[in-house]
Amino acid sequence: MSIRFIAFTINAPDAHAPEEWSKLYGKPQYELGVWSIVFSTVCQILYIPALRVFYRERKLTSYKIMLFVALADVGALSCFGTLFGYTMIRGMVFCSDWKLAWFVGSGEVFCWIVSSCNCILLVVNRICELTGRSHLFQGRPSTLYIAATIVYGLFESLFTRPPVPNSTHQFCAFNAFIPGHAAEEYPNRPNMYHDTFLATGMPALFIVMCGLFRTNSMIKTANATQALQAKIFTQASFVCFFFGISSAVWVFEEFFYVPPPFFLTAGMVMVQGVHGLPCLIYLALNRQVQKEAWRMIGKGPVAVAKKKEGEMTTPVSSINMTLSVAYSSTR
Repeated sequence: MSIRFIAFTINAPDAHAPEEWSKLYGKPQYELGVWSIVFSTVCQILYIPALRVFYRERKLTSYKIMLFVALADVGALSCFGTLFGYTMIRGMVFCSDWKLAWFVGSGEVFCWIVSSCNCILLVVNRICELTGRSHLFQGRPSTLYIAATIVYGLFESLFTRPPVPNSTHQFCAFNAFIPGHAAEEYPNRPNMYHDTFLATGMPALFIVMCGLFRTNSMIKTANATQALQAKIFTQASFVCFFFGISSAVWVFEEFFYVPPPFFLTAGMVMVQGVHGLPCLIYLALNRQVQKEAWRMIGKGPVAVAKKKEGEMTTPVSSINMTLSVAYSSTR
């Protein structure tokens, strides 16, 4: 068997049939497998109201970007949730089914790049709005920015080594753990540089955004809104912390050494969480998504009132919309 990447070819031993690799080097992980499948399925269902709202309101720049963030998260849940859970239940390693392993890893890399980059666009877009530079994202520029993230994601997924599932370690690692090969043979520096930048740059952007929120609230708003700003800052800080820990697991594993299995498993659960939890944030903070969810289960009005052309969102709804996508920036 030969492991083929765009830039490299590494020969793996052909001493065993695919099913024998699982018996010799794998171990069924039923708890993690069932959790991954159930969690991803529930989250994908809860994403449906948000996707309907974002698609309907896609003429607004923020909602257009949020649509791509949500679509990327749903795709990531399919790869690192459903398919990863299947590989854990089967006790698979890379050589058990290298095509499925490659699809799981490359698909997650693509979705992760698109999700994280578009979340950066959301934060930068909000900062531009707060500083009177919203024209930088209106119309065609925002579409070009989104297209650039998709091209970047395709490059990362097709021309770099993907993380592949390993049931023994209960993790998707860039190291395929093939006998006779060392971990140093499986680097993915572009992805690690990307994660390192996000782990440091995203918190910095959130600090700037929260500072602008606080400044604007002190000048233009009342005490009630100031209290809301404090709440938002606390939640945003939690998001950044969650994101930083998740990215750090991958960076640490690539640059230093493979941590104990418990930390790897916790890292996988966190990766699933940062793709799946945004649906709960949308439902909790976005009123349009809440109304859409009630309508879908027959508890709300059928008609949907359309916004007037050129109508701007209120400060509170804008804040909620920004915070609702914060979880999407995490991995």
